Amino acid sequence: MKLHCVLRRYSTATDRFLFDAAPGTLHASQHPRVLFGRKQSEQLSVVAPKVMSKALLVRDRDSGSEKRAQYAQYLLQKANIPCFMFTLQRDCATIDSINQARDHARRVGANGVIAFGGGNVMDTSRAIAALMANDGNAEDLAQGPLSLSHRAAPLIVMPTVAGCGSEVSNEALVLDESAEAKLTFTKTPIIAEVVIIDPLLTVSVPMALTSQGALTALGQCIESFLMNTGDEKVDEICLNGIRTVAEALASPLKDGKLQLNDMGFRERLSLGSLYSSLASCATGFGAAHSVGIGVGGMSDTPHLQVCAAFLPLVIHRYETILEENAGDHHFDTLKARLEAVHKILTIVTSYKTETLSQWFTQVGCLLNIPDAHQLGFDDTLLTSIVDRATDRLEDCAIRSSSVLEKQDIDSIIQGAVALPSNAKEI
Repeated sequence: MKLHCVLRRYSTATDRFLFDAAPGTLHASQHPRVLFGRKQSEQLSVVAPKVMSKALLVRDRDSGSEKRAQYAQYLLQKANIPCFMFTLQRDCATIDSINQARDHARRVGANGVIAFGGGNVMDTSRAIAALMANDGNAEDLAQGPLSLSHRAAPLIVMPTVAGCGSEVSNEALVLDESAEAKLTFTKTPIIAEVVIIDPLLTVSVPMALTSQGALTALGQCIESFLMNTGDEKVDEICLNGIRTVAEALASPLKDGKLQLNDMGFRERLSLGSLYSSLASCATGFGAAHSVGIGVGGMSDTPHLQVCAAFLPLVIHRYETILEENAGDHHFDTLKARLEAVHKILTIVTSYKTETLSQWFTQVGCLLNIPDAHQLGFDDTLLTSIVDRATDRLEDCAIRSSSVLEKQDIDSIIQGAVALPSNAKEI
Protein backbone atom coordinates (compact mmCIF):
# COMPACT_ATOMS: atom_id res chain seq x y z
CA MET A 1 0.00 0.00 0.00
CA LYS A 2 1.28 3.45 -0.92
CA LEU A 3 1.19 6.28 1.58
CA HIS A 4 -1.33 8.93 0.69
CA CYS A 5 -1.78 12.50 1.78
CA VAL A 6 -4.27 13.39 4.52
CA LEU A 7 -4.87 17.04 5.35
CA ARG A 8 -6.12 17.97 8.82
CA ARG A 9 -6.14 20.97 11.13
CA TYR A 10 -2.73 21.07 12.76
CA SER A 11 -2.26 21.04 16.50
CA THR A 12 -1.78 24.32 18.37
CA ALA A 13 -0.03 22.57 21.25
CA THR A 14 2.90 24.19 23.03
CA ASP A 15 6.02 24.44 20.88
CA ARG A 16 8.46 21.64 21.52
CA PHE A 17 11.45 23.14 19.76
CA LEU A 18 12.23 26.84 20.13
CA PHE A 19 15.69 28.40 20.30
CA ASP A 20 17.90 31.32 19.34
CA ALA A 21 21.44 30.07 18.65
CA ALA A 22 24.26 32.57 18.34
CA PRO A 23 27.02 31.77 15.81
CA GLY A 24 29.11 28.80 16.90
CA THR A 25 26.57 27.61 19.47
CA LEU A 26 25.35 24.53 17.60
CA HIS A 27 28.77 23.76 16.12
CA ALA A 28 31.95 25.66 15.32
CA SER A 29 31.00 25.56 11.61
CA GLN A 30 27.71 27.41 12.33
CA HIS A 31 28.50 30.98 11.27
CA PRO A 32 25.05 32.62 11.09
CA ARG A 33 22.70 33.15 14.00
CA VAL A 34 19.85 30.62 13.90
CA LEU A 35 16.29 31.23 15.09
CA PHE A 36 14.18 28.07 15.18
CA GLY A 37 10.56 27.43 16.09
CA ARG A 38 6.94 28.08 15.28
CA LYS A 39 6.20 31.75 14.61
CA GLN A 40 9.90 32.66 14.65
CA SER A 41 9.29 34.11 11.18
CA GLU A 42 7.69 37.07 12.96
CA GLN A 43 11.21 38.02 14.06
CA LEU A 44 11.90 39.20 10.50
CA SER A 45 10.26 42.50 11.48
CA VAL A 46 12.76 42.82 14.33
CA VAL A 47 15.93 41.53 12.66
CA ALA A 48 15.70 43.08 9.19
CA PRO A 49 15.78 46.78 10.25
CA LYS A 50 19.08 46.15 12.05
CA VAL A 51 20.89 45.12 8.86
CA MET A 52 19.02 46.64 5.88
CA SER A 53 16.76 49.54 4.95
CA LYS A 54 15.45 48.24 1.60
CA ALA A 55 15.19 44.55 0.68
CA LEU A 56 15.28 42.35 -2.39
CA LEU A 57 13.01 39.38 -1.63
CA VAL A 58 13.96 36.27 -3.63
CA ARG A 59 11.33 33.55 -4.00
CA ASP A 60 10.66 30.30 -5.85
CA ARG A 61 8.66 30.20 -9.07
CA ASP A 62 6.00 27.59 -8.20
CA SER A 63 2.33 28.57 -8.22
CA GLY A 64 2.11 29.02 -4.45
CA SER A 65 5.30 30.99 -3.92
CA GLU A 66 3.77 34.41 -4.56
CA LYS A 67 1.15 33.90 -1.87
CA ARG A 68 3.78 32.61 0.59
CA ALA A 69 6.06 35.55 -0.14
CA GLN A 70 3.28 38.02 0.63
CA TYR A 71 3.67 37.05 4.28
CA ALA A 72 7.33 38.08 4.22
CA GLN A 73 6.35 41.31 2.49
CA TYR A 74 3.85 41.98 5.26
CA LEU A 75 6.50 41.43 7.95
CA LEU A 76 8.88 43.81 6.18
CA GLN A 77 6.14 46.42 5.80
CA LYS A 78 5.57 46.25 9.57
CA ALA A 79 9.21 47.24 9.94
CA ASN A 80 8.84 50.04 7.33
CA ILE A 81 11.26 48.30 4.97
CA PRO A 82 10.42 48.64 1.25
CA CYS A 83 10.50 45.25 -0.44
CA PHE A 84 11.10 44.37 -4.10
CA MET A 85 10.36 40.86 -5.37
CA PHE A 86 12.59 38.70 -7.56
CA THR A 87 11.29 35.33 -8.81
CA LEU A 88 13.57 32.49 -9.90
CA GLN A 89 13.57 31.85 -13.64
CA ARG A 90 14.55 28.19 -13.31
CA ASP A 91 14.50 25.68 -10.49
CA CYS A 92 18.16 26.42 -9.78
CA ALA A 93 20.51 29.37 -9.43
CA THR A 94 21.71 30.52 -12.87
CA ILE A 95 24.29 33.06 -14.03
CA ASP A 96 21.69 35.13 -15.90
CA SER A 97 19.24 35.26 -12.99
CA ILE A 98 21.97 36.32 -10.56
CA ASN A 99 23.11 39.16 -12.81
CA GLN A 100 19.52 40.29 -13.40
CA ALA A 101 18.69 40.22 -9.70
CA ARG A 102 21.86 42.12 -8.81
CA ASP A 103 21.05 44.77 -11.43
CA HIS A 104 17.45 45.00 -10.20
CA ALA A 105 18.64 45.41 -6.60
CA ARG A 106 20.95 48.24 -7.59
CA ARG A 107 18.22 49.99 -9.63
CA VAL A 108 15.79 50.04 -6.72
CA GLY A 109 18.46 50.80 -4.12
CA ALA A 110 18.13 47.56 -2.16
CA ASN A 111 20.93 47.03 0.34
CA GLY A 112 19.93 43.61 1.66
CA VAL A 113 18.55 40.26 0.48
CA ILE A 114 15.84 38.00 1.92
CA ALA A 115 16.02 34.37 0.76
CA PHE A 116 12.44 33.11 1.11
CA GLY A 117 12.19 29.63 -0.38
CA GLY A 118 14.03 26.35 -0.89
CA GLY A 119 17.62 25.45 -1.61
CA ASN A 120 17.65 27.06 -5.05
CA VAL A 121 16.47 30.36 -3.58
CA MET A 122 19.18 30.16 -0.92
CA ASP A 123 21.92 29.53 -3.50
CA THR A 124 20.64 32.35 -5.70
CA SER A 125 20.33 34.76 -2.80
CA ARG A 126 23.84 34.10 -1.53
CA ALA A 127 25.27 34.77 -4.98
CA ILE A 128 23.18 37.94 -5.35
CA ALA A 129 24.30 39.23 -1.96
CA ALA A 130 27.92 38.58 -2.92
CA LEU A 131 27.65 40.46 -6.23
CA MET A 132 25.72 43.39 -4.72
CA ALA A 133 28.79 44.28 -2.64
CA ASN A 134 31.50 43.41 -5.17
CA ASP A 135 32.63 44.18 -8.71
CA GLY A 136 32.33 41.69 -11.54
CA ASN A 137 29.56 39.59 -13.01
CA ALA A 138 28.28 36.08 -12.48
CA GLU A 139 29.64 34.88 -15.83
CA ASP A 140 33.16 35.38 -14.45
CA LEU A 141 32.46 32.03 -12.79
CA ALA A 142 33.60 30.39 -16.05
CA GLN A 143 37.19 31.23 -15.03
CA GLY A 144 36.75 29.61 -11.62
CA PRO A 145 35.15 30.55 -8.28
CA LEU A 146 34.88 34.33 -7.88
CA SER A 147 37.25 36.18 -5.57
CA LEU A 148 35.37 38.62 -3.34
CA SER A 149 37.06 41.77 -2.08
CA HIS A 150 34.20 42.76 0.21
CA ARG A 151 31.79 40.95 2.47
CA ALA A 152 28.45 40.13 0.88
CA ALA A 153 25.45 42.42 1.35
CA PRO A 154 23.29 41.61 4.41
CA LEU A 155 21.39 38.37 3.90
CA ILE A 156 18.52 36.81 5.85
CA VAL A 157 17.59 33.19 5.06
CA MET A 158 14.04 31.91 5.60
CA PRO A 159 13.57 28.31 4.36
CA THR A 160 10.10 27.28 3.18
CA VAL A 161 11.20 23.71 2.32
CA ALA A 162 12.73 21.18 4.74
CA GLY A 163 15.41 18.79 3.57
CA CYS A 164 17.72 20.72 1.27
CA GLY A 165 20.35 21.07 4.02
CA SER A 166 21.37 24.51 2.78
CA GLU A 167 20.09 26.51 5.74
CA VAL A 168 23.42 27.40 7.40
CA SER A 169 25.65 26.83 4.37
CA ASN A 170 28.15 29.54 3.41
CA GLU A 171 28.30 28.30 -0.18
CA ALA A 172 26.36 29.08 -3.37
CA LEU A 173 26.09 26.51 -6.15
CA VAL A 174 25.29 28.09 -9.50
CA LEU A 175 24.37 26.53 -12.85
CA ASP A 176 26.64 27.52 -15.73
CA GLU A 177 24.17 26.81 -18.53
CA SER A 178 26.80 26.92 -21.27
CA ALA A 179 28.87 24.26 -19.50
CA GLU A 180 25.76 22.41 -18.25
CA ALA A 181 27.36 22.16 -14.83
CA LYS A 182 26.73 23.38 -11.29
CA LEU A 183 29.76 25.24 -9.95
CA THR A 184 30.84 26.74 -6.64
CA PHE A 185 30.23 30.49 -6.96
CA THR A 186 33.03 31.61 -4.65
CA LYS A 187 35.47 30.11 -2.16
CA THR A 188 34.85 33.12 0.09
CA PRO A 189 32.20 32.23 2.71
CA ILE A 190 28.88 34.01 2.17
CA ILE A 191 27.55 34.27 5.70
CA ALA A 192 23.93 35.18 6.41
CA GLU A 193 23.14 37.60 9.22
CA VAL A 194 20.48 35.24 10.51
CA VAL A 195 18.68 32.06 9.47
CA ILE A 196 15.03 32.00 10.54
CA ILE A 197 13.53 28.49 10.47
CA ASP A 198 9.79 28.48 11.09
CA PRO A 199 8.13 25.08 10.48
CA LEU A 200 4.85 26.91 9.82
CA LEU A 201 6.33 28.17 6.55
CA THR A 202 6.61 24.57 5.27
CA VAL A 203 2.97 23.54 5.75
CA SER A 204 2.02 24.17 2.10
CA VAL A 205 4.86 22.05 0.70
CA PRO A 206 3.29 19.14 -1.27
CA MET A 207 3.75 15.47 -0.45
CA ALA A 208 6.40 14.67 -3.08
CA LEU A 209 8.76 17.47 -2.08
CA THR A 210 8.13 16.80 1.61
CA SER A 211 9.02 13.12 1.26
CA GLN A 212 12.11 13.79 -0.86
CA GLY A 213 13.31 16.37 1.63
CA ALA A 214 12.85 14.00 4.56
CA LEU A 215 14.96 11.23 3.02
CA THR A 216 17.58 13.65 1.69
CA ALA A 217 18.11 15.18 5.15
CA LEU A 218 18.24 11.71 6.70
CA GLY A 219 20.73 10.51 4.09
CA GLN A 220 23.06 13.46 4.62
CA CYS A 221 23.09 12.89 8.39
CA ILE A 222 24.01 9.25 7.78
CA GLU A 223 26.77 10.07 5.30
CA SER A 224 28.21 12.76 7.58
CA PHE A 225 28.15 10.21 10.43
CA LEU A 226 30.30 7.93 8.26
CA MET A 227 32.55 10.74 7.00
CA ASN A 228 33.21 12.32 10.40
CA THR A 229 36.79 12.04 11.65
CA GLY A 230 36.53 12.04 15.43
CA ASP A 231 34.48 15.16 16.21
CA GLU A 232 32.08 14.02 18.93
CA LYS A 233 29.90 17.09 18.44
CA VAL A 234 29.39 16.15 14.79
CA ASP A 235 28.44 12.61 15.82
CA GLU A 236 25.86 14.09 18.18
CA ILE A 237 24.45 16.33 15.45
CA CYS A 238 24.21 13.44 12.98
CA LEU A 239 22.55 11.07 15.44
CA ASN A 240 20.10 13.76 16.56
CA GLY A 241 19.23 14.39 12.92
CA ILE A 242 18.72 10.70 12.22
CA ARG A 243 16.46 10.26 15.27
CA THR A 244 14.51 13.45 14.55
CA VAL A 245 13.67 12.53 10.95
CA ALA A 246 12.89 8.97 12.05
CA GLU A 247 10.47 10.33 14.66
CA ALA A 248 8.78 12.40 11.94
CA LEU A 249 8.37 9.33 9.72
CA ALA A 250 7.27 6.93 12.48
CA SER A 251 3.55 7.68 12.38
CA PRO A 252 3.29 7.89 8.56
CA LEU A 253 5.02 4.52 8.21
CA LYS A 254 2.78 2.98 10.87
CA ASP A 255 -0.52 4.50 9.76
CA GLY A 256 0.06 4.60 6.01
CA LYS A 257 -0.88 8.29 6.02
CA LEU A 258 1.33 11.32 5.51
CA GLN A 259 -0.47 14.12 7.35
CA LEU A 260 0.95 17.25 5.79
CA ASN A 261 -0.68 19.68 8.24
CA ASP A 262 0.59 17.87 11.34
CA MET A 263 2.83 20.51 12.93
CA GLY A 264 4.74 17.95 14.99
CA PHE A 265 5.67 16.24 11.73
CA ARG A 266 6.65 19.53 10.04
CA GLU A 267 8.60 20.67 13.08
CA ARG A 268 10.70 17.51 13.19
CA LEU A 269 11.43 17.64 9.48
CA SER A 270 12.57 21.26 9.76
CA LEU A 271 14.79 20.40 12.72
CA GLY A 272 16.15 17.32 10.95
CA SER A 273 16.97 19.47 7.93
CA LEU A 274 18.85 21.92 10.16
CA TYR A 275 20.83 19.03 11.65
CA SER A 276 21.71 17.84 8.13
CA SER A 277 22.85 21.35 7.21
CA LEU A 278 25.06 21.57 10.30
CA ALA A 279 26.45 18.11 9.54
CA SER A 280 27.28 18.96 5.93
CA CYS A 281 28.97 22.20 7.00
CA ALA A 282 31.18 20.18 9.33
CA THR A 283 32.01 17.22 7.08
CA GLY A 284 31.12 18.32 3.58
CA PHE A 285 28.29 16.80 1.57
CA GLY A 286 28.08 13.10 0.80
CA ALA A 287 27.69 10.98 -2.32
CA ALA A 288 23.92 11.41 -2.74
CA HIS A 289 24.31 15.20 -2.84
CA SER A 290 27.34 14.89 -5.13
CA VAL A 291 25.39 12.77 -7.60
CA GLY A 292 22.64 15.39 -7.52
CA ILE A 293 25.19 18.07 -8.38
CA GLY A 294 26.63 15.85 -11.12
CA VAL A 295 23.17 15.54 -12.65
CA GLY A 296 22.50 19.29 -12.27
CA GLY A 297 22.63 21.12 -15.59
CA MET A 298 22.17 17.93 -17.59
CA SER A 299 18.67 17.21 -16.37
CA ASP A 300 15.69 19.21 -15.16
CA THR A 301 15.05 16.64 -12.44
CA PRO A 302 14.92 18.53 -9.10
CA HIS A 303 17.96 18.14 -6.85
CA LEU A 304 16.01 16.71 -3.89
CA GLN A 305 14.38 14.11 -6.12
CA VAL A 306 17.76 12.97 -7.47
CA CYS A 307 19.25 12.75 -3.97
CA ALA A 308 16.32 10.79 -2.56
CA ALA A 309 16.20 8.46 -5.57
CA PHE A 310 19.89 7.58 -5.36
CA LEU A 311 20.06 7.05 -1.59
CA PRO A 312 19.33 3.28 -1.71
CA LEU A 313 22.14 2.84 -4.25
CA VAL A 314 24.51 5.02 -2.23
CA ILE A 315 23.83 3.16 1.02
CA HIS A 316 24.11 -0.19 -0.76
CA ARG A 317 27.53 0.84 -2.07
CA TYR A 318 28.65 1.67 1.46
CA GLU A 319 27.40 -1.74 2.63
CA THR A 320 29.28 -3.49 -0.18
CA ILE A 321 32.58 -1.70 0.49
CA LEU A 322 32.40 -2.33 4.22
CA GLU A 323 31.64 -6.01 3.67
CA GLU A 324 34.49 -6.38 1.15
CA ASN A 325 36.93 -4.88 3.65
CA ALA A 326 35.80 -6.86 6.69
CA GLY A 327 38.63 -7.39 9.15
CA ASP A 328 40.11 -3.95 8.62
CA HIS A 329 39.64 -1.93 11.83
CA HIS A 330 38.66 1.30 10.04
CA PHE A 331 36.05 -0.37 7.83
CA ASP A 332 34.74 -2.51 10.69
CA THR A 333 34.23 0.69 12.71
CA LEU A 334 32.26 2.24 9.85
CA LYS A 335 30.22 -0.94 9.48
CA ALA A 336 29.32 -0.77 13.18
CA ARG A 337 28.20 2.83 12.66
CA LEU A 338 26.04 1.88 9.70
CA GLU A 339 24.49 -0.97 11.68
CA ALA A 340 23.81 1.42 14.57
CA VAL A 341 21.96 3.75 12.19
CA HIS A 342 19.89 0.86 10.86
CA LYS A 343 19.01 -0.13 14.43
CA ILE A 344 17.93 3.43 15.30
CA LEU A 345 15.67 3.67 12.25
CA THR A 346 14.19 0.24 12.93
CA ILE A 347 13.46 0.99 16.60
CA VAL A 348 12.14 4.54 16.14
CA THR A 349 9.99 3.88 13.05
CA SER A 350 9.14 0.22 13.84
CA TYR A 351 9.78 -0.46 10.16
CA LYS A 352 12.05 -3.49 9.87
CA THR A 353 14.28 -4.57 6.98
CA GLU A 354 17.34 -6.79 6.72
CA THR A 355 19.64 -3.98 5.59
CA LEU A 356 19.74 -0.19 5.68
CA SER A 357 19.67 0.06 1.89
CA GLN A 358 16.51 -2.06 1.87
CA TRP A 359 14.99 0.31 4.44
CA PHE A 360 15.56 3.27 2.10
CA THR A 361 14.29 1.32 -0.92
CA GLN A 362 11.07 0.23 0.76
CA VAL A 363 10.37 3.51 2.57
CA GLY A 364 11.03 5.42 -0.66
CA CYS A 365 8.46 3.21 -2.38
CA LEU A 366 5.91 3.83 0.38
CA LEU A 367 6.51 7.57 0.06
CA ASN A 368 5.97 7.40 -3.72
CA ILE A 369 9.52 8.54 -4.48
CA PRO A 370 10.63 7.38 -7.96
CA ASP A 371 13.73 5.22 -7.70
CA ALA A 372 16.89 5.99 -9.64
CA HIS A 373 15.93 3.57 -12.42
CA GLN A 374 12.88 5.73 -13.20
CA LEU A 375 14.81 8.98 -13.68
CA GLY A 376 15.64 8.03 -17.27
CA PHE A 377 19.23 9.19 -17.70
CA ASP A 378 20.75 9.07 -21.18
CA ASP A 379 23.59 6.52 -21.29
CA THR A 380 25.77 9.02 -23.17
CA LEU A 381 25.73 11.37 -20.16
CA LEU A 382 26.85 8.86 -17.55
CA THR A 383 30.59 9.50 -17.86
CA SER A 384 30.10 13.25 -17.43
CA ILE A 385 27.80 12.72 -14.44
CA VAL A 386 30.35 10.43 -12.79
CA ASP A 387 33.19 12.91 -13.37
CA ARG A 388 31.24 15.87 -11.99
CA ALA A 389 29.87 13.95 -9.02
CA THR A 390 33.37 12.71 -8.19
CA ASP A 391 34.80 16.24 -8.40
CA ARG A 392 32.11 17.48 -6.04
CA LEU A 393 32.64 14.64 -3.56
CA GLU A 394 36.42 15.16 -3.56
CA ASP A 395 35.95 18.90 -3.04
CA CYS A 396 33.69 18.22 -0.05
CA ALA A 397 35.93 15.48 1.36
CA ILE A 398 38.69 18.02 2.05
CA ARG A 399 36.92 18.57 5.39
CA SER A 400 36.43 14.89 6.20
CA SER A 401 37.14 11.33 5.11
CA SER A 402 35.03 9.42 2.59
CA VAL A 403 35.58 5.77 1.68
CA LEU A 404 33.89 6.33 -1.67
CA GLU A 405 36.05 6.93 -4.74
CA LYS A 406 35.41 7.49 -8.44
CA GLN A 407 34.81 3.81 -9.18
CA ASP A 408 32.21 3.74 -6.41
CA ILE A 409 30.39 6.74 -7.87
CA ASP A 410 30.50 4.99 -11.24
CA SER A 411 28.99 1.87 -9.68
CA ILE A 412 26.23 3.96 -8.09
CA ILE A 413 25.40 5.71 -11.37
CA GLN A 414 25.48 2.44 -13.31
CA GLY A 415 23.02 1.06 -10.80
CA ALA A 416 20.52 3.64 -12.00
CA VAL A 417 20.54 2.33 -15.57
CA ALA A 418 20.74 -1.39 -14.76
CA LEU A 419 17.44 -3.23 -14.87
CA PRO A 420 16.21 -3.99 -11.33
CA SER A 421 16.27 -7.68 -10.42
CA ASN A 422 12.51 -7.76 -9.95
CA ALA A 423 11.77 -6.03 -13.26
CA LYS A 424 10.96 -7.66 -16.58
CA GLU A 425 12.32 -6.81 -20.01
CA ILE A 426 9.69 -5.32 -22.27
